[in-house]
Amino acid sequence: MTDDARRQGVAGPRLNVAAVVLAAAGFTVACGAAGATDVMPESGLIEGLSSCDGSDLPVAAFWGSTEGEGSPGRHSESPPGGDLFAMSANGAIRKLTDDAKSRDPWLSHDGRRLYFARSVVGVEAGTAAPGKSIWVRDVATGEETKLFEIADREGAQAANPEASPDGSRIIFQASNEALFDRVYVLEPGGQPRAIAMPAEEHGPGSQSEPTWRPEGEQLAYVLAEWDDQGQLWSSVRVVDLASFEETILYAPTEPGALLNLEWTTDGAALTARQQSTGLEIAPPGDAVISIDLASGQQTTVTDGATMSITASSEGVVTGIGPDPRVPRGGYEPATVLATWNGDDLAVQELPETFSFATHLTIADCAFHRED
Repeated sequence: MTDDARRQGVAGPRLNVAAVVLAAAGFTVACGAAGATDVMPESGLIEGLSSCDGSDLPVAAFWGSTEGEGSPGRHSESPPGGDLFAMSANGAIRKLTDDAKSRDPWLSHDGRRLYFARSVVGVEAGTAAPGKSIWVRDVATGEETKLFEIADREGAQAANPEASPDGSRIIFQASNEALFDRVYVLEPGGQPRAIAMPAEEHGPGSQSEPTWRPEGEQLAYVLAEWDDQGQLWSSVRVVDLASFEETILYAPTEPGALLNLEWTTDGAALTARQQSTGLEIAPPGDAVISIDLASGQQTTVTDGATMSITASSEGVVTGIGPDPRVPRGGYEPATVLATWNGDDLAVQELPETFSFATHLTIADCAFHRED
């Protein structure tokens, strides 16, 4: 099963939590910034972004590997998992972890904390072990704190953490006892609170890709459901956290998967990578779409981008992964950082040592700069 397929999950009744350990409990693992290693010198990869508050903190992070060939789950020679990498505004890249256990990074709005998932043990080649716990790392000191841990049963996962703008709460997806993914909200000193599962329209489903609106008490997530023909239908739901009321923002008229759901930094729209799941000949790549919050109107930002994407408030979409200029089925593309601004595409190639890079995250503060 591919990593994207695993993320869509399967659905079920309730979460079996082995332990929840909050920062207030003082459970920390000191890893220290000294453990980070430079992978790439300054190269200006992230054009147009600035350092947050003039500091030398990274403005972006991603999940990747400098070992093996291709991304986890693609074939028997895939690398064993991957690690977290940080990227500065000047393009310098450094490795933050070195255990092939960490994945799903997300940088806080101020760029000071990195949230991520971690598996229990290193994994074998050709697989991508699901995360079993959610952690936060102080980017400046390297100190790590475990926030949540799921029962260690085969197939269960905890993934895709994001923090609220003030850092007081986190959202993430995790498997319940039937191994169906659900979205949870975790507050300090409390237990994870599940977002109610909507009534089934097509069939059994899962909740995934939770993302917190930068301003206001709302989150969005993807609801994936399977119909009687085994087709996957994905919609975007927005939840008001004061009332926990839910609205359908976007419901496609054709089956398909939605990945990399994320708010723009002004909170006015959501972006996502749309995959066709039909039985027709595979398209040349995925469509990156933007969904306006006020109207629900969907527009296509770009086609042919089989890579992890993120967005800014200026209509700019940035992705990391296989070179989008290489047609699907062609030669093995280089791993690149690509930025779309309207019809313009800028591509910077990452070092050849990267066998894969995905799950790009950029701190909001890097977009908020003086002209």
